[in-house]
Amino acid sequence: ELADDGVGVLMVYPSFLATPIERNALGFDGRPAAHARSSVGRVRDADWMAERILDALAAGGLRYTGFHTTGLCSATRACLMTGRNHHRVGMATLTDWDLGFPGSRGRLVPEAATLAEWLSPAGWNTAAVGKWHLTPMRETTPVGPFDQWPLQRGFDRFYGFFDGETNHWFPELTRDNHRVDETHPPGYHLSVDLVDEAIALFRDQKALAPEKPLFLNLAFGAGHAPHQVPREFIEPY
Repeated sequence: ELADDGVGVLMVYPSFLATPIERNALGFDGRPAAHARSSVGRVRDADWMAERILDALAAGGLRYTGFHTTGLCSATRACLMTGRNHHRVGMATLTDWDLGFPGSRGRLVPEAATLAEWLSPAGWNTAAVGKWHLTPMRETTPVGPFDQWPLQRGFDRFYGFFDGETNHWFPELTRDNHRVDETHPPGYHLSVDLVDEAIALFRDQKALAPEKPLFLNLAFGAGHAPHQVPREFIEPY
């Protein structure tokens, strides 16, 4: 039934940057309102705030409110991707650290299937865009090992970065199983790039396989350091 209906699922990790969501997803131009106000404890015009935009996106889907967050990047992602406690899947803290204990090896255990590994055999196409942070950095070289990369954990496509954070002006990006050219055009920002990539994936799916459902995990890096915001979004505050 899902395949017949051409269902698409977009799972978004919120970002404080409204630009890509507004401009690309909802058709707004993303420009700061002329009557924006700036003061301690107050925010600018609500019509432009990212929270309103994300609320509009969520209103057309499902909102889950019972999720347990661990307060750490990799551990929380491990819970979200597998639906299991982070200690049970080998990610008690961060993928950067292997503490030697069974629950804290810094990598997902093989028997802990990701959501993509469940959906792919059921006929879904799957894609991950943005922050990954589930692969030890020592294993993200051009020669692998690749067993903890997104494509080896159930995703058909990947475009994003492996580390816990990256430079939003000059990010180190990977497409599928290889690094991409780090040359970016003037005015580039990672958040815009990630949303453009997500839209392209949905467009390809709709054009070439509209009968198949698509699961796309969109994980922004902007909510994490370094906080690199375009000036036009800082000035109104």
